[in-house]
Amino acid sequence: MGTLTRYTQVHLSTMSNRHLSRSIVLQTLFEWDTNHEDGNGDSDAPDVILTRNIEEFATDTKDKPFMKRLLDGVITKQSDLDAVISKAAPEWPIDKIARVDRNILRLGLYELLFSELLVAYTKSLVNPGRMKYLQRAKKPAHSLSYRMS
Repeated sequence: MGTLTRYTQVHLSTMSNRHLSRSIVLQTLFEWDTNHEDGNGDSDAPDVILTRNIEEFATDTKDKPFMKRLLDGVITKQSDLDAVISKAAPEWPIDKIARVDRNILRLGLYELLFSELLVAYTKSLVNPGRMKYLQRAKKPAHSLSYRMS
């Protein structure tokens, strides 16, 4: 049984799919980080922890591939993510940041820096058909106002 309470389970069941997925990945990262940092050599692999958390909190989810991509991505890019965090907050060594906080930072940074969903969304925003609107948005509002009347 995981560390989440029954109240938290009910609360999680009302969240959106992606929000719930991120919460489960965060729970998995926290558990894995705790076991890994405490030197628990017999701890479960991240995939095993994720599968257990999905079975416990989101058995009917269709976001399993999304959760697996997030988890694998954060773990694969952990040293890069930790370098970004360390550079942004040099007075806070990564091992001194609370486990939940550093895993929230890792998860968020991974999605911002490496997520293919964000890249695809950004590309769709800056397609040639929309460029004219972006160019207009750069102009001061008063220079366009006479054209609107």
